[in-house]
Amino acid sequence: MVAKKQETKELVVRSTTAVALPESWRQELAEEAKATSAQETPSVQNLSFRSGVMSFGGTPVPANKLSCIVIGTAFERTFYDGPFDPNKIKNPVCFALTTDGEGAAPHPNSLHPQHETCNGCPRDQWGSAGEGRRGKACKETRRLALIPADKLESAQDVLASELAMAKVPVTSVRNWSNFVHKVGAMYSVPFWAVVATIEVKPHIKNQYEAVFEVAQQIDDVAILQALKTKRALVEPFVMAPYGMATEEAEVAEPAAPPPAAKFVKKKA
Repeated sequence: MVAKKQETKELVVRSTTAVALPESWRQELAEEAKATSAQETPSVQNLSFRSGVMSFGGTPVPANKLSCIVIGTAFERTFYDGPFDPNKIKNPVCFALTTDGEGAAPHPNSLHPQHETCNGCPRDQWGSAGEGRRGKACKETRRLALIPADKLESAQDVLASELAMAKVPVTSVRNWSNFVHKVGAMYSVPFWAVVATIEVKPHIKNQYEAVFEVAQQIDDVAILQALKTKRALVEPFVMAPYGMATEEAEVAEPAAPPPAAKFVKKKA
């Protein structure tokens, strides 16, 4: 009796000559990806400027300077109930998030909304900080989503790169705004099309400030396309709301943060 030859089935990957997806399909997939992402709470590690020391995940950044690409931004307004206590961190009792700073209003997660809209809110008036200070009780700042500059080796590296979040100190928001205008005026490109250098420096009045400079312009088309795609993916991160505050201190650290060493390279 002759044994039959055993047949094996191999997975055949067919090459395709199909044209690119129609624009309608691209839009539909992008909208579904955005909706799906909005259902998940993103968890990323923070780049901190506290006390004038730049650190990522508790690891000091060498020379207080970091090269990166700012891939996304959000306008943030926060009002806290009581003075800041580093040992008893609380969520803001009223906050607002927008992509362009327009039409800001208290987020539904705000425990104690101070006004129907940010425009006209008494906490947004100069001098409302109290104790004789001329500042505002509601702090206006920027959230920045960053990726490391060394991820520009390929489009795949850009898309797979880890993300860090930074909150620009209130006293340094003007520096960020000036940087955005400078990039547009000198290079005719948006802020995400250049490698930025962020440095924390001493300041005679504000103790310290974050300074933004252009390291180089990005001119690789494939890299720029990957950065543009990445921007759409990071929007849920920069627009992630605070949890609703309680009368007690809360705010847990993000779960399972990525290792700091992957973003900040230590000196040899």
